[in-house]
Amino acid sequence: ESVRAAYIVNFIPFTERPAPHDQGPVIIGVSGSRPLEDELIRLADRQSVAGRPLRIVRIKNLRDLPDCHVVYFARFDSPGEEPPPPLASALAVLRGRPVLTVSEDPAFLGLGGIINLYREDDKLRFEIAPDTAQESRLVLSSRLLKLARIV
Repeated sequence: ESVRAAYIVNFIPFTERPAPHDQGPVIIGVSGSRPLEDELIRLADRQSVAGRPLRIVRIKNLRDLPDCHVVYFARFDSPGEEPPPPLASALAVLRGRPVLTVSEDPAFLGLGGIINLYREDDKLRFEIAPDTAQESRLVLSSRLLKLARIV
């Protein structure tokens, strides 16, 4: 989970948000992955991003989404945990809002997500849907786009 958490945190300085979303703590929501949430909390305790503290929140329902700057959607497979909101519903709530959405689901970009993580040659890589980012009023750095597979 540490590599996944590092990717999520490292996307933040390469993403410009419109005011007032570019002020205060950076809120990272995690839907469906307690281990990733714990790893992000450990990171948040040790570092800030662009001078802004990190705050990690668990996404339990659709009302938790709009306050986030970044939301990671895990596939729900942890027994005993309450299920997160359905992915399609969550992305519908976030459509047009300046929230960077990240997942590791092959269908994610097609559902309206912005960044999808995937494995290639045993390495974690990412693909980006720049049109979706633009619709969400996010400006992704050209440096970030050069590292991604564009979809």
